[in-house]
Amino acid sequence: MKRLPLLCGVFLLTTGIALAQTVPAGTEIVVRLIDGIDSTKTGAGERFRASVDDPVVVGDRVVIPRNADASVQIVKAEKSSELSIKLYDVVVNSRTLDVVSNYAQVKAPSKGGKYAKRSVGLGALGAVVGGVAGGGKGAAIGAASGGALGAVTVAASGSKIQLPTETRLSFQLRAPLRVN
Repeated sequence: MKRLPLLCGVFLLTTGIALAQTVPAGTEIVVRLIDGIDSTKTGAGERFRASVDDPVVVGDRVVIPRNADASVQIVKAEKSSELSIKLYDVVVNSRTLDVVSNYAQVKAPSKGGKYAKRSVGLGALGAVVGGVAGGGKGAAIGAASGGALGAVTVAASGSKIQLPTETRLSFQLRAPLRVN
């Protein structure tokens, strides 16, 4: 009879451990900006709304769903020509989780034409990769993703950087993220 409470405790403990999920360091989290960012109107410490664009999967389980709320923070805004942005937090199951990630670096180019050509190339490259990975639908998604990345580059002209709403930013976790 004394074993029953002990067995119940062990069962609850192992069930709790099985439900706890940790997203490992090195995992990529892609977000889409809800708020646009203009380098001439922002400074270090300012936060902007975003949402998780690609679900984060650990094993066979989605631990951070697509469209989960998130926020990004400006870490460095240098002379309006360079922005360093970090993924600040993400909301999972109504809990706000602090994130430790690398920084997305965006620099204003000195020559617009060179970067406009690069954006077209990124769209084409995205279409090729998407086509190989997912057929026709993957090609369309890849072209849109590559084009969006190119749009970030093209929007950065002179000494001003503009990241419009819907811009995708990719971050890599530098530390594990515990999600329950």
